[in-house]
Order: sequence, then structure tokens, then C-alpha cells
Amino acid sequence: MLIKIITFIIGFVLSSLSLTFLLLYLNILNLGYSFIEFVNFIIRKWELYLFFVGIILMVLSLRKDKNNDIYLWFID
Repeated sequence: MLIKIITFIIGFVLSSLSLTFLLLYLNILNLGYSFIEFVNFIIRKWELYLFFVGIILMVLSLRKDKNNDIYLWFID
């Protein structure tokens, strides 16, 4: 259970950190870049990949264990 909580927190931190950087990169649009150039710039940054890793970690930490006694108690 503790491993799931830690995994969720790590995933949340990674995704929120990457979204913060991606929002900061929106200032590039004010410099005269087009949307296509902005997307090409964002695709090359490692922060975009951290967002997906964080989302995957959060989804994996939220899945249910079938071996959990409380989970089996709710089924009966």
C-alpha cells in the first residue's frame, strides 16, 4: 500500500512539474512563433515525456489488487 502511495506521489510530481514547464513554454508564442513551430519545439523537450511517465505511474498506482482481503470482502 505504501508503495502505491509513493508511486502516485512521484507520478503526480512528475506530471505537475512537466505541465509547469509546458505552460512556461507558451511564452514562445508571444515571440512570433507559429503553432506548428511551437509543437515542434515542445516535442523535442524532455518535459513532455515526463508528463506521460507521470500519468502512467499514477494510473498504475490506482489499479486494484485482486489479492487484497478488503477487495474480496466487497465482492461477497
